[in-house]
Amino acid sequence: MTLVRQTRVRSMMAGESQTEIAMLLTAEDGSVWARQGNQKKYRWERQRRAPARVASAPSNTIVLPHTVSVFFIGRDGSLMERRYRSSSSRWLWTDYGHPKNNPLTTVS
Repeated sequence: MTLVRQTRVRSMMAGESQTEIAMLLTAEDGSVWARQGNQKKYRWERQRRAPARVASAPSNTIVLPHTVSVFFIGRDGSLMERRYRSSSSRWLWTDYGHPKNNPLTTVS
């Protein structure tokens, strides 16, 4: 499980913002889910299908200005990133593959 915090601006004129907390989790079937919301309401949300089924737990969250990244290892041995960019206000998947003839594995 990894914890992600993102702030969404509701009204530019009023300067109001709302902070959402999202916990990313890996399900038994290899899908990725988020338990997200704010102090008033939380919900389960399945993340868009990953490029490959996920084999690992999510990495620690990497937070950069305007970007939040979480990494996973796929069942096919590839490195995948789930990235949130504030400029597009959405999550995207990127598949980085694996070193030639050397699929990645999780540490046991």
